[in-house]
Amino acid sequence: MVNSRNMKMTPVGLIPEDWEVIQLADYIVDINDGPFGSNLKSEHYTLDREVRIIQLGNVGDDGWNDENVKYTTFEHASTLKRCIVPYGTIIIAKMMPAGRAIICPSTEPAYIQGSDVIKVVFTDSINKDFFIYLTKSKAYIEQIESGVQGSTRARTNIGKIKSLKLPLPSVEEQKRIAGALLSVDKMIRALDEAIAKKRQIKEGLMQQLLTGKTAIPGFSGEWKSKRVGDIGFTYSGLTGKTKNDFGHGEAQYITFLNVLNNPVLNTDIFERVDVCGDESQNAAKKGDLFFNTSSETPEEVGICALLNADIDNLYLNSFCFGFRLTDPDVDGLYLSYFWRSKQGREIMCALAQGATRYNLSKEYFNKAVITLPPIELQRHIANTITAADNEIAGLKQKRDKYLLIKQGMMQELLTGKTRLV
Repeated sequence: MVNSRNMKMTPVGLIPEDWEVIQLADYIVDINDGPFGSNLKSEHYTLDREVRIIQLGNVGDDGWNDENVKYTTFEHASTLKRCIVPYGTIIIAKMMPAGRAIICPSTEPAYIQGSDVIKVVFTDSINKDFFIYLTKSKAYIEQIESGVQGSTRARTNIGKIKSLKLPLPSVEEQKRIAGALLSVDKMIRALDEAIAKKRQIKEGLMQQLLTGKTAIPGFSGEWKSKRVGDIGFTYSGLTGKTKNDFGHGEAQYITFLNVLNNPVLNTDIFERVDVCGDESQNAAKKGDLFFNTSSETPEEVGICALLNADIDNLYLNSFCFGFRLTDPDVDGLYLSYFWRSKQGREIMCALAQGATRYNLSKEYFNKAVITLPPIELQRHIANTITAADNEIAGLKQKRDKYLLIKQGMMQELLTGKTRLV
C-alpha cells in the first residue's frame, strides 16, 4: 500500500490522476427490471421448484439473503426472457434502502420481480466485486439518495442507475481493491459463523444445565419448587415523569432496550433522568432483576436482566418492573439466565395476556412456580453460562474490529487515497 500523491478534483471528489470518472450507462451491456409484482398473478406462482423469483428481501446489506423463497413457472418466465437472471448477475434494490447491490449466487433458474429489483450486466471494464464495494461509497450513496422518488417508500429506477457518475481505476487495480476487501469480508464471515456456532452451543448448554438433564460432578442436593412471590418482591419503575424530565439530571435510569438485550445490564449505557430528592421513586439495587411488562408477541414478554453492579441514584424505566430477591438460597444471575432459557420462556408465554398486544401481570408472575437447584449449583451453572457469554462477546469484539478495519480500507481504497501497487 502507498499513499497517492497526484490527485485531481472531480464531480465525485478527489481521485488519483490516472483514474476516470465514468457515467455508468457507457459501461452497461444489459439493464432491466422486468414486470412489476402486481403483474404476477396467482396462476404465475408454483409450489414446485421451477424458476425462482428474486425479491427485495433477497438483496441483503452484506450480500445474498436466502429468505422468503417464491417460484414462478417456466412457461411464465419464458415469455419474459429479459427477466431471467444468470448466475453472477448484479442485482440492485430499488428501495429500503435504494441502491444496495449483490451478485446473484443462485445457480438455479432465477427471475427478477421488477417492483423490487434491477438486474445489470456490465462490460469487462468493470469488475463486479469492485462495483459491489463501490455501491457502499459516499459518491454512490449520495447520488442514489439525491434521485430517489416517493415519500413512504423512496425508490430508485433504471434511469438513475444509468446516470450515475463514479470513479473508476484500471481493471487490474479494481481487482486488487476488491481482493483486499474480500479478504477482510472473509474474516468477518468466519467470525459471524463462529459467533453463531457458539450461540448454538450456549443454547444447548442452557437447556442441559437449567433443567437438570446433565448431572454435574461434585454437586448434589435436591431441586426444590418455589413460588416466585416467596423468593422476592416486585416494584415499579419511574412514575409521574414527562419527556422533559429525561436526557438530563443527576440520576440515571435503565432503558427498556438494556433490559431486553442483556442478561446482565450494560452499565455503560444508562441514560439521564431528573429525579428530585423528595420524589417517591424506587431506586434499583445490585442484585435486582428486571422484566419488560409488554410486547407485541408473548415470546418477548418478561425478558429478564440482572443489575450486577453497585450504582447510586439509579432507577428503572416505566415499561418494566423490578424484582428484589429476599431468599438467600436463590442466585440472581442464575435466575436471569433461567428466565431467558427455553423453560423460562415457556412459563412467561403462558403468563402473557392479550390479543394484539401482550402484557405480563405481576400478580400472575408472583404465583408462578419454578424449580431450583441448591444455591452452590445455581452459582456454578450461572458462571458456566457467563463464561460462554464472555467467549461470544470476545468474538463479537474481534468481529467489530474487523468491521472498522474494513470501513477504513473502503474509505482509503475506493477514493484512491491509498493505492495497492
